[in-house]
Amino acid sequence: MVYSKNVAKNISTTDIDFSHHIQRTLLMQLRQDGPSTYQGLKPAGLEGNAYNYHLRLLKQAGLITVSDGIYQLTGTGYLVTDAFSFEKKRLMLRPHAYTSLFVTHGTMVLLYQATRHPMKGFLSLPSGKLHFGESFITSITKEMRRRNLSNHYCIKEYVAANICYTHSGAAVYHRPGFIWHIEYEGEPAERETESGRTSWFKQNDLPKNSLPEVTEMVMRITQHRTDPIDMTWELD
Repeated sequence: MVYSKNVAKNISTTDIDFSHHIQRTLLMQLRQDGPSTYQGLKPAGLEGNAYNYHLRLLKQAGLITVSDGIYQLTGTGYLVTDAFSFEKKRLMLRPHAYTSLFVTHGTMVLLYQATRHPMKGFLSLPSGKLHFGESFITSITKEMRRRNLSNHYCIKEYVAANICYTHSGAAVYHRPGFIWHIEYEGEPAERETESGRTSWFKQNDLPKNSLPEVTEMVMRITQHRTDPIDMTWELD
């Protein structure tokens, strides 16, 4: 098996359109049956001009490619069709995998306060979505740099986490992934962006607007527990 460093990151949906049934049919046939010839991929009864038109759109969108007369899905095509439900016949919203950080500096812990709903005003653990093809180490480095924190840190324990917040009984924020305990040894910088702010707080004196995930992680690190977190909390 050959591994490539040229992996996909964020996938743009600008040119991706699953609304047309012909394009859905072609993509899902390639996903189900694998590479195909021009004639083998062509749906029965479909007029040639219409078939060529939709093939061209899929190629322009970067979802399929053709080489030596064989059509197949691109890497992006596989990722997009993976989000497509055979049963529902449409793209589905699904949880992303998150890299969440429990960053400590002595007796201090780094927390994130969002300025956007539904988490506006609450203090949570800094986190970010894992990009396609990205390693955990790369994702941790990316999230630390986003908080203006240097490379002077040590990765300690990690906890598998499936954290969900609901409002009036409906899920409004779902963050599955891993929480990584990071012991930070550099300058305890803070950062503010249009979406929120990261600040340092004493572990034993957490503000009242801290979300349960924060106190849960403080307790687990204190008790040296690494069992998974699989919890749902209701937002006030």
